[in-house]
Amino acid sequence: MDNQYPFHDPWIEIDGAEWERNMLTRRALLKASAGALVGAVFVPAQIKRAAAAPKYLDELIGYDALGMAELIKTGDISAREAVEITIRRIEALEPIVNAVTTRTFERAFDKAETISKDTVFAGMPIMVKDMVDVGGVRRTDGSRMMLTNTPAENVMYVDGVEASGLNIIAMTNVPEFAQLGLVTNNMAFGLSRNPWDLSKSTLGSSGGSGGGGCVGYGANGAWHRWRRPEPTACLRPGVIWL
Repeated sequence: MDNQYPFHDPWIEIDGAEWERNMLTRRALLKASAGALVGAVFVPAQIKRAAAAPKYLDELIGYDALGMAELIKTGDISAREAVEITIRRIEALEPIVNAVTTRTFERAFDKAETISKDTVFAGMPIMVKDMVDVGGVRRTDGSRMMLTNTPAENVMYVDGVEASGLNIIAMTNVPEFAQLGLVTNNMAFGLSRNPWDLSKSTLGSSGGSGGGGCVGYGANGAWHRWRRPEPTACLRPGVIWL
């Protein structure tokens, strides 16, 4: 099917005994038991319990940004429904992945009513790194010192993003002020986890964006390297040119 991701791996049942032997795939994350997590990152008991709860892959998870935009333009779904679908994914998988710092759901619903189908992305949800000014949305830079910082206006980049028809649905986690960014972690929001393997962290200042993009939180066009001996990429090919 056009504009769907080339992932055909079946869902995998992973129990505690298998967890240490198998890397958790993106699709498996949505169904697998938390099991016995070991590795570079300690996983708290409440995260294990949350990961153990049943998760179901929605039928649109395979679409990239242009594919979702085409569904909106043809009337198969509305821009509001695209927001609702993305919210369900976020609420199902946070705080397991812990990619999101600020949820802009009401703003996204309001924007969905005004975005033209004539734009490139027609209302496809997108995440924005929590180091960028979005008017009326908290920007923290991953720091407890910035938890009340709310820019009044968009930066020019965000104006361009929204003019293309992308709809901001969340801000994503970063190391504090992007310092010591080997691991995406801070004292304000905690550690972002690698969706491919919850016992690993995401890497760098865009780790929240990369992790959230891999589990369908919204459009994301950057390469991200996971904290593994070999780099693994997760990208949204439909928006890589932005």
